[in-house]
Amino acid sequence: VVDRDVAKAMSFALQKYIRRTNKRIILASCHYDIMEWIMPDWTCSPQKNGGALERGEWLRKGKPQIELQVSRVESDTWDFFKKHHYLTEDVNKSCKFFLFELNNKPIGICAVINQPRKGCPNGFALSRTVVLPDFQGMGIGSKISEFCASMFVGIGGKVYTKTINPALGEYRNKSKKWRGTLKNGKIGNTNDKNATSRFSRISYCHEYIGDGINGYEELLKPIKEMRESKNVTLF
Repeated sequence: VVDRDVAKAMSFALQKYIRRTNKRIILASCHYDIMEWIMPDWTCSPQKNGGALERGEWLRKGKPQIELQVSRVESDTWDFFKKHHYLTEDVNKSCKFFLFELNNKPIGICAVINQPRKGCPNGFALSRTVVLPDFQGMGIGSKISEFCASMFVGIGGKVYTKTINPALGEYRNKSKKWRGTLKNGKIGNTNDKNATSRFSRISYCHEYIGDGINGYEELLKPIKEMRESKNVTLF
């Protein structure tokens, strides 16, 4: 017995793994709220048609929508998420932090930092993106990072990102919303004795070229000037 939103997330991640690895599995549950998330090919219920085997229709309908609440938060909110970052618990406190909640439960955070560069005074970088383990495997991380990027593009900014996370990096390589920079796919300076192991791994470097969005400008104001949350349907 787990939180029902966690049960749905687990079900969705499980069916993705089963189909990706071409496995077959029989699941038994007394809960019906996971059906559209587990998306079974066949169902059998003693309370329906005498327990007859029926073809599932959830795959045809596609995965259900997920609506998250997004709000601007103080930098100390990072403390709740930092141990789940794949690389480091450190973060620049000057970042703008965006908290994402599902049914009023915190599930993810994205930190964006001002990063002007030559010829681009209005540049920004996605510094940290974390989704809690119970809700990973649903594509939420890539969606909230794109949402944050689109907010800054909506005010005329340019957004860049760098990661050594292969899953996220390969997703951006294939996405039409991201364009690889000159450093994309390259390995750091391995001759530097002071370099950490992450510099010897492939870096995925991209610029966000998707559409910008408007209507969330209040989230980009100085933290003292805003406290209002909004809902956003990600996918």
